[in-house]
Amino acid sequence: MILIGRTIIGIDCGINTVLVLIYLSEISPSQIHGSVGVMNQLAIVFVIFGSQLSLGSVDLAS
Repeated sequence: MILIGRTIIGIDCGINTVLVLIYLSEISPSQIHGSVGVMNQLAIVFVIFGSQLSLGSVDLAS
C-alpha cells in the first residue's frame, strides 16, 4: 500500500514540477523568461540542500 502511495505521489510531484515551470514561462515577460526558469530550479535545489542539512544530521552525535 505504501509503495502504491509513494508511486502516485512521485508521479504527481514530477507532473507538478513541469507544470509550474511551464506556467511561469508563459506568464513571464520575454526579457526575464530564462531567469524565471533558472530561479525556479535554484529554489528547488536550495530547498533540497537545506532539508539534507537539517534532517540529514539528525542521527549524528552532538
